[in-house]
Amino acid sequence: MATTYSEYSVDPAIEAFFRKTSATRAACDARARELAGENVVPVDAQGICSYSVYAGSKPEYVVQFRLESPALKTEIASQRTIRTTYTEGVL
Repeated sequence: MATTYSEYSVDPAIEAFFRKTSATRAACDARARELAGENVVPVDAQGICSYSVYAGSKPEYVVQFRLESPALKTEIASQRTIRTTYTEGVL
């Protein structure tokens, strides 16, 4: 039996995420603009439980919206920690 692979497309992945939540893509994009500024561009590969965008003037930030159940705990991922991680390039 031959294995078949379907081609990945970002738009259906984004649509699938928003079918699982009451949030809208427009509202998430607007919030990303508020947080990081100007341009908001979806990341090329989306997660199953998240919507991720590049944002900012270059765009130099990553903003991620997650479903409530797999949400990151704030004590683990504070805004300062995330900023430091991405600004200094530490993963």
